[in-house]
Amino acid sequence: MKCICTKTGLLKTLKKFYKNNVEACEAKYTINDSVPTTFLVTTGCEDNEFYNFTQRFGDFASGNFFKEKIPQKHCLNNIWLVKPAAMNQGNLNKAKESKYLKH
Repeated sequence: MKCICTKTGLLKTLKKFYKNNVEACEAKYTINDSVPTTFLVTTGCEDNEFYNFTQRFGDFASGNFFKEKIPQKHCLNNIWLVKPAAMNQGNLNKAKESKYLKH
């Protein structure tokens, strides 16, 4: 395991672990079996992960929850937790200054 001390590092480490673990692959076990659906957007709207997020958001909006491992009742309101990666670090003022956050 490379890094588990930050949320981003933990996510990257778990993705790599499930991708490279033969037993997990054979059982079709993925990171989404362990943690809620998560997208790591690093370059803004041009990022492939952002595209994947918007696709999943649209799926939820139209009632398609078939990709989710969690109960459907958790998907009905289409609510997502969004956190700017490597920005806040406990500094609320720094997060408020972000051009990606609307005040």
